[in-house]
Amino acid sequence: MELPVTPPTSTSKINLTAIAIAGLVCLTLLVGVMLLAGKSGGAGVGATVSARPELPVFVTWRETKLPGQTQVARIWAKPDAQLPLRLVVQVDVSATGAQKAKEIVLERRNVDEPMELGLFEGHAFVPGDRITIGHKDFSAVSSTCKSLK
Repeated sequence: MELPVTPPTSTSKINLTAIAIAGLVCLTLLVGVMLLAGKSGGAGVGATVSARPELPVFVTWRETKLPGQTQVARIWAKPDAQLPLRLVVQVDVSATGAQKAKEIVLERRNVDEPMELGLFEGHAFVPGDRITIGHKDFSAVSSTCKSLK
């Protein structure tokens, strides 16, 4: 004896529900991957992560030759730097929280003779002031003015 065959009922509700659940799972996984990439320093899904090279400069300090307790920032180009190099220098003033920015260009001579920033260039550095040197193709270099004594 054969069982009667019943025609299939509408499965559109089941299919729509399955599709909605699958879409929600995919969206959840995508958001999770993006959050994990952001926490690990990644640039997001599908992006190539590459660290910028270190800026080929360094900063030293010296006391000013003028009376007072100020210092001069000395910005040196490293010997392997491709020069001239246009840079942005930001000064964070510790006493007031103010910020000043200035554009400079390091030349080949700045490998042996530093570019100096001090009172005559618009800022009398005191301990606690911070200088940050940046360029769009490199990671920034920072130095904090410390007491020389």
